[in-house]
Amino acid sequence: MIALSMRYDRVDNFWFLLRHEIEHILNRDGRVTIDIELPERIRRKDDLPKEEVRANLAAADFCVPRAEFDSFITSVRPLYSEQSILLFAKRIAVHPGLVVGQLQHRGEVPWTHFHKLLVKVKDTITQASVADGWGLAIRGRLAEA
Repeated sequence: MIALSMRYDRVDNFWFLLRHEIEHILNRDGRVTIDIELPERIRRKDDLPKEEVRANLAAADFCVPRAEFDSFITSVRPLYSEQSILLFAKRIAVHPGLVVGQLQHRGEVPWTHFHKLLVKVKDTITQASVADGWGLAIRGRLAEA
């Protein structure tokens, strides 16, 4: 089972985290005793455990294939525009919010740019849910379950 927080209600965050957690399952990560110091080490990006690095790379490549993304950056940098992002996303058949999230994460654009493309997903995701994660029924479906 995978549980995801909707703390950051954005399309890029949802798909990245989902694929990140799927990678852990595919690699059977976490089946050994976890070092209690792990949370402190995870806070420093330069000292991530190899399982986290692998999951991050797989999730980023899932959101925007690395070779395509590197080519896009090389051809557009530093003149990123909404139109260039939309055209690239359409060409590789991904949501433009995934492109924006990867551009922000790589430091290609500031976190304050292109927010319009980072659409919210919570309402879409919770339409298929029985509860919202806090045990609250959504449109009365918890009582029906």
